Amino acid sequence: MEQSVTAIGGDPRSMRIALGDDQVEYTLRPIRAAAVAPFLAAGGDPIRELINSGSDADWVDLVERHTPALIDALPHATAIPRDVIAELNAADLIELCAVTMQLNLDFFVQRARPAIGKLLIDLGRVVQHASRTTSTPPPRI
Repeated sequence: MEQSVTAIGGDPRSMRIALGDDQVEYTLRPIRAAAVAPFLAAGGDPIRELINSGSDADWVDLVERHTPALIDALPHATAIPRDVIAELNAADLIELCAVTMQLNLDFFVQRARPAIGKLLIDLGRVVQHASRTTSTPPPRI
C-alpha cells in the first residue's frame, strides 16, 4: 500500500498523512510545548535514539524493537488517538514515526539537544561547586 504524505500548502511544518486500511487522512504539525515532556517520557529510549540518529534512523529496526513505547509516545506528538495508532499496520506505523520525527527534527536536534546539553553542563558545574563547598569540614569552635 502506497503512503500518502503531503506538505500542506507547501509548508513543511504541516503534513497530511493517510493511514490505516481506510486511508483516513490526518494532519500532523510540530509538537506542542505541553506535549514535549509526555512524548519524551512515554517514548523513552526509542525517542532518544531517533533524536540522536536524526534522519539516519533505521525505522524498521526501531519499530520492531520498540513498538509499545512508540504507540504510547506518538499520540502526544500527533494528536492521533492511541487506539488508532495501536491498530495501524507496521508500514503505517513506520511512516507515522518517520513523518512525526521529520516534522520535529529541527526542534529536537538543532534546538533541544544543544539546550539540554548546556543545561547538563551547567548542572555539572553547580554540583561540582556544591561538592567543593560542602566537602570542607566546618570550622572547629
